[in-house]
Parts: sequence; C-alpha cells; structure tokens
Amino acid sequence: MDAQNIEVSGRIIVFLYAPAWVKDEVIRVLVEAEYKACYYDEHKSLLKLINLYPGCILFINIDKGPKEAGWFRIITSMKDQLKEKDVRLGLLTDESRKDVVAKWMREVELPAGVILMRTRKDDIRKRLFQTAAREKAIRRRKHARANCRGVRNATLNIKHRSEHYSGTILDISSAGMACIIPKAESALSANDHLEDIQLRLNTRLVTVSGRIAGTRQESDKVYVILFDDIRANSLEEKIYAYVRETIQRNFDKQMGKG
Repeated sequence: MDAQNIEVSGRIIVFLYAPAWVKDEVIRVLVEAEYKACYYDEHKSLLKLINLYPGCILFINIDKGPKEAGWFRIITSMKDQLKEKDVRLGLLTDESRKDVVAKWMREVELPAGVILMRTRKDDIRKRLFQTAAREKAIRRRKHARANCRGVRNATLNIKHRSEHYSGTILDISSAGMACIIPKAESALSANDHLEDIQLRLNTRLVTVSGRIAGTRQESDKVYVILFDDIRANSLEEKIYAYVRETIQRNFDKQMGKG
C-alpha cells in the first residue's frame, strides 16, 4: 500500500498476539467505527506482514511469543524496514517497570505508543481509538470495506419491476456495495431504487433496500448500490460482522494462513 493508497483507504490496524478480549471486543468495535482491523499470531512472518501492509498501525503484544528481550532484538533489528514501510508501531504489555518501558521508548520509534494492558478495558479502548484517529487510519474512504472477490457465499437477489435477478457481491461496507448482476443490464439504471435486495453473506441472510448510485465497466458491468438506513433489525450488526470476518480472512490468506 503506497502513500496514494493510504490517502484513499487509510491504514489497516493489526494486532500481533492480541489477547482474546482484544480479538473479540476491540476489533469488533473498531470495525463498527469503520476502521479496518485484524489480528495475527505469528512473529516469524513479521517482515512479510510489513511488506504486504506498508503504512499499517501495528500493535505488538510483547508479553506473548518471544520474551521481552527477544522482541527488543527483533524490533531493533528491523528499525530501518519499519521506517521505510511507514509502519506506525505500538506496544501492548502488562510490563509496568519504568526501566523496561523507558528502554523501548528510547531505542524504538513508537508512533502508536505503549498501552499498558493492566489498565481498565474502557481506558485501553479509548487509547486505541485516540491512536487510530491521530494516525489517520480513516482517510477519503470513510467506511471499512470487505473485498469479496473470489468468495463463494457473497451473493444477492433482487426484485425489480416484478422481475428477479441474481448477482455476485464484489465488495461491501455498511454504506453499500459493488456487485455484478449479469442478466439485469437492460433493466437497471443509475438512480433506480431497489426495494428488495436479499444478501447472502456466508451464513447470514440480510434484506436491505438501496439506490443504484452508478456503474463502472470492468470485465462485467459493475453496479454501485448505496444502502438505505440499515440501523434496524440487526442489519447493521450482520453486515459489520461479515465485513470483520472477511477482512480477517483476506488478511490470513495474504499471510499464507488458511
């Protein structure tokens, strides 16, 4: 991800060796606040991670994996690569000894700071959100978007003027989606309002409505649909859950896991 892509898409937030509650709670609320966030549990692939995701905000839990001294050797040996790739590094730790924290602050650039995990969860969440905002993790693209290309269970069915059409979702966020609807090219136009859009997102079935905001031509005609208000009947929750799962799945795939 180069500087231009960061300006459009923002910075992905990655937690290395995240505690279980961070995986379950913090990443959920970050995605629901439109940040792209995920986790990983393998330090031996750290160089691959920063090469695949330059510009990321990377929180490393130095209490897991290697011992603290081992982490210090790893990170100090990678200082040039971290700087070159514009990685915004931060630490998660229960270690409250001032000499240890001071050593890290003195020897390593930590734009995302040090977050002590012994503090209250609400305070940790607040610090993480402050860091994400300060590092401008959200840029021109204001919604966390899941890339669904190549995913089998990301489909839609619509009813429009008494006709039914099926299609494939290319990407989706809480705001809308891009999709292909092969047999509807002569039936759908920009600004058409679709009252009945049924989405299959893995095992979730979601019914929404929306407006065709425009089209673009790839190998097929791509429709961009903006959803009407989804903040009802758990629709928002289901879409965010799918976005979160898909961001994680795509990250794992890129890293060669799963």
